[in-house]
Formats: sequence, structure tokens, C-alpha cells
Amino acid sequence: MTNKLIKLAADSNISNKIIINFMGKFNTSYLNFNLNNMENNIQVSSITSNLFIGEKSKANLLEYSKWAKFLAIMGYIGIGFMVLAAFGMLLMSVIGSANSVFDGFPMFFGIIYFVMYLVMAGLYYFPTSYLHKSADNIKYGIMNDNNEAVASGFDKLKSLFKFVGILTIIGIGFYVLSILVMLLIVGISGVSTLF
Repeated sequence: MTNKLIKLAADSNISNKIIINFMGKFNTSYLNFNLNNMENNIQVSSITSNLFIGEKSKANLLEYSKWAKFLAIMGYIGIGFMVLAAFGMLLMSVIGSANSVFDGFPMFFGIIYFVMYLVMAGLYYFPTSYLHKSADNIKYGIMNDNNEAVASGFDKLKSLFKFVGILTIIGIGFYVLSILVMLLIVGISGVSTLF
């Protein structure tokens, strides 16, 4: 649904001018009518507030959607392997605790690896899902000239980069924290050797 807003405007060249503004979610158009010569001379001009996407940009976005979909599928396969590895680690730890062949692989480490692989698979799911949805929405929007789908695709791409950026910041924080802990341990062990 669009809201119609009618504004009367005064112009030095055209005495009676009505601007009808059709305001939609993603499109704004202006139609100008000259009331003095309405039967013979209807002036219609369209000014859009949308970003124009040229044919080369559309082709690039379609190419992006193909590669993004490929990477998303590979990401889902990687998630599947992570889940399989998690259950493999758990199975090895159960077998290792019951069998003397795997004595060097205690149950505790198997559970830690199981949880770690499941957490990694869960974290990897979100950017993969965002990438997949972005590729699908952008392809659909370009193929069907649907601005809302393209905007939704870019919104998912924004979410992907935001998620990866936050994980990167958290990862850098863990690296800094681990370096500080190592320096603290080395410092404490160095001080204890002095006494």
C-alpha cells in the first residue's frame, strides 16, 4: 500500500502545478501535471530515490550469488563434518575408556573435544546461513527486479560481516588474554626461582 501525498506548489513558469507523491517502502515517484493545458500537455517526470543497478552490476551480483551459494553449501558440508568429528571424538573416548588400545585418550579429553567441535559447528552455522540467504535473496531480486529481495540479501550480507567481525574481536581478545596469562605464568615462575 502506498500513501498519497498531494502538495500544491507555486512555480514562476507554471501557475497551477500539483505534485503527487506516491511514497512506497523502496520507491518514491513524482508526477507533475500542468493544469492549464491538461488535455494537450501532460508533463510526467519520474525522479526515483532508488539506487540504479546497471546491467554490469546485475551480472556481478548474479555471479556473487553463485559463488556465495557454492561457499554456503561447502560451509554446510563442513558443519556436517564437524558434527561427525564431534561424535567420533566422543565415540573414541568411550571406546578408549573401555579398551586398553586407546589408553592415551581418556574420556575427559573426548568430552572436551566433543563439546568444542559442537560449539564450533554451531558458530559456523550462522555465517553460513547468512551467506546462503544473502545469495538466494540477491539472485531472486535481480532475476525478478524485486528491490525488497535485493535489500534483504544485502541485509543478510551485513549480518554475515557483523557476526564475523564480532567473532574476530572476541578471538583477538582471547589471543591477548592468553598472551597476558602466559607472561604472568612466566613472570611468576621466574620470580619463584629467585627465592
